[in-house]
Amino acid sequence: MEKKCPQCDEPVLTRSEQAKYCSAQCKQRAKYIRKRDKGRSKTFKGRDYNQQGGREFKDKTEFSGDTGYIERILDHQISTPEELLKACNIDPAEWTVVTMSVAAWSTGMKFKATKSGEVGEAAEIVDEDGHAVDAKIKYAQQYSVRAKLARNHQGRFARAVIDGLLEDCAKKSPKPPRITYAPLHVKSGNMAEVSLYDHHFGLLAWGKETGWQDYDLDKADALWDTATDKLFERIQPHNLQQITMVMGNDLFHVDSRRNMTFAGTPQDVDTRYRKLVQHVNAIVRDQIDRMREIAPVRVITIPGNHDPETVFHLGEVLHAYYHNDPHVEIDIEPAPRKYYRWGRNLVGLQHGTCGKGALQKLPMIMARERQRDWSDTWYRFFNTGHLHHESSMDIQGVIVRRMMNLVPPCAWASENLYVGSARGAQAFIMNDQEGLIAEPRYQVPDDSPPAIIDDAQRARDIVAQGVSAREGLTKGLS
Repeated sequence: MEKKCPQCDEPVLTRSEQAKYCSAQCKQRAKYIRKRDKGRSKTFKGRDYNQQGGREFKDKTEFSGDTGYIERILDHQISTPEELLKACNIDPAEWTVVTMSVAAWSTGMKFKATKSGEVGEAAEIVDEDGHAVDAKIKYAQQYSVRAKLARNHQGRFARAVIDGLLEDCAKKSPKPPRITYAPLHVKSGNMAEVSLYDHHFGLLAWGKETGWQDYDLDKADALWDTATDKLFERIQPHNLQQITMVMGNDLFHVDSRRNMTFAGTPQDVDTRYRKLVQHVNAIVRDQIDRMREIAPVRVITIPGNHDPETVFHLGEVLHAYYHNDPHVEIDIEPAPRKYYRWGRNLVGLQHGTCGKGALQKLPMIMARERQRDWSDTWYRFFNTGHLHHESSMDIQGVIVRRMMNLVPPCAWASENLYVGSARGAQAFIMNDQEGLIAEPRYQVPDDSPPAIIDDAQRARDIVAQGVSAREGLTKGLS
């Protein structure tokens, strides 16, 4: 039987029985190919393995206490820790990737050649050198991934809070009766946006340390209730057809049980995290219930820099709680910027942590992200918070606002001179054809440092006792 060269398939003309190749060139070429393939993944008599650094690379997943380790071979590229956890079916709420390395190489796959010359099914017939008989070689890209994991305690705490809230919703989720609103003789076309920005439930501020007012959970509740009462009283005469509630924007002071913001900055906190979440959940539900008695309600969640995860999860809970209510709509989309239209009005919402000078870009971003709405509207607004003071500027016809808030300065703000801004809450009445027609607001009275208030009270007490104000104050302060 005529021998053929395994490299070029030409007849081997030499008479030596040990001759395998037709020429020295084919022999040298075969030697080069074997050297090149060293370290690549090979199919050898039905067994797949990969040699990297002289050892076999195996799939491995190990967990021990709060640490874990992964070794995997994948047929698709992994670029991010999130993709790795998904590919390995690991819960990202339970584990986080500490370090990750990815390597890539080409794998030679041996296939039978069909009569038409196309590549068919994988070959299983190999000769003594591991080459498939009558086969074609096709190379495929493969990836090896090594990663170290750490247990995500913050995610576990957040999941525990969410499970508790969802259980509460399952027990208390109502199926409310449809409300028949008082008929309007003429449709007003009016809508109110109620905005209580940066309320920081859970913040602890000591007046003697900050030089301003005390602030804790009880005072936060009192300010919230007073502001909402005043705003509801002032928006009702406008015969509203809808109320938009902007929820979030640092509604919570911390984002985990470790009493830190989302970025990991420690905070002065008044209460326990889980208690705080349940407490705010009840307050927000109460506000929504009060608003829905006035007009249908749309709630839009906006993540802040302190509490993006907690606000998102609270939005999920509210969405579940009100899913049977035809008068309440909860927007829980995870986008950092959101928009809504009311007739000829287009309103954009973002927390405002976008860097110095970035507010100047918001009108153009609005025009790009909402092109159809931009062309169909006449009045355009972009509302932000974050800096705890009120400002407004007209940028090419778009009114960009920073909102005031109700919270006194904390210790950090006082030390860094972020003090003295007016405190309050705002609402906006927009007509579907005429734009902004009213701006009801509530401003905190007696917004002065406690030392000034104490001196004024002492002066009033002295006058009430019939003593000369000047002499009495001099004696009292000496």
